[in-house]
Amino acid sequence: MGKRVMAANHLGSLLARPVPQAPVDLEPIVRTVADWQSATFQARLTEFKKQAGPTPQAPSELQTGLARARKKLEEEGLPPGQL
Repeated sequence: MGKRVMAANHLGSLLARPVPQAPVDLEPIVRTVADWQSATFQARLTEFKKQAGPTPQAPSELQTGLARARKKLEEEGLPPGQL
């Protein structure tokens, strides 16, 4: 091993404490992060709601042709559910 490794302090003393460390209360941190995530999610949904929805577009040539064919077949007597 190199000089630096050989000169380093042994970490075993950090792992063997005579008194256990008191547990850390993470509740305030968890609550803060959860509130922040909730606000961010709510803002995204609100923005999506504003932008959502189909934009009206003229029917394509295929859609127009299908509508004409359906109308013609119905006029010739084909029941509506058979197409």
